[in-house]
Amino acid sequence: MDFNVDFLDCTGFKSPNMHYHKYSELIFVLNGSLNFLVEDEVYHSEGSCLIFFKEKQFHTTDVDPSVRYTRYNTTFRYKHLNDILDYEAVRELYEQDCAVIPLSEKEKEELLSMIKPIYRTLADSEDNIYSSTFAKHLLCALLTKVNMLVMSKADKVDFHVDTYINRVLEYIRKNLSEKLLVEEIADLFYISRSKLMSDFKKATGITIGDYILCNRIKLSKELLMSGKTVSETAVLSGFVNTSHFIRTFKKETGKTPLQYCRSKI
Repeated sequence: MDFNVDFLDCTGFKSPNMHYHKYSELIFVLNGSLNFLVEDEVYHSEGSCLIFFKEKQFHTTDVDPSVRYTRYNTTFRYKHLNDILDYEAVRELYEQDCAVIPLSEKEKEELLSMIKPIYRTLADSEDNIYSSTFAKHLLCALLTKVNMLVMSKADKVDFHVDTYINRVLEYIRKNLSEKLLVEEIADLFYISRSKLMSDFKKATGITIGDYILCNRIKLSKELLMSGKTVSETAVLSGFVNTSHFIRTFKKETGKTPLQYCRSKI
């Protein structure tokens, strides 16, 4: 199956650390309080909303454990839908790296009436080609509706959280090749180390150390694929030395840098 829909109803959900997918995600939140981080932007949402992550967007999601979290998550790639879905029907959606759309009760019920049949059809299809085709058409209708919501609301609603943490994120991403110490970053922003660590975790859902590491691994993958040597990559992505880079890269990805490069050939 080229796309999927899953359902979750729980408290205390925690997504993986910073990560990205080779597919797009459309998260239909029926209820919840969320902080999420996309590249170097922090967002917050309450209640019912739609969240769209375009494929290969680095992100993580932190859900308030005291609030019930209910959502449908749809994963797909446009190239698997373009035989029946004209790009113009989803252009506004796909021009966003991340879109967050609040929903009225009426819009919530309307979207539920569209996504529930997709979910049930996929669950019951047992690889039945006719059921799969039906679900695919329903998904295209859903994305067209979401695109219309983006067009009507995207310019009117801003879910960005405007705090100094946004500037910390930007500073880290621009200085990955340098030695990044939490104490020194805290000094740059005239706060204590403990406050920075607390504020960062509260805003993004992950620790500042995890954010630095995830971005260094992401940068190192890009450098390796651009033709840089392992030793050059270690320096440019801010690791202590080549040995440290190789050990850390293998721990995080399951492959050595050279194995990773060969797997992409």
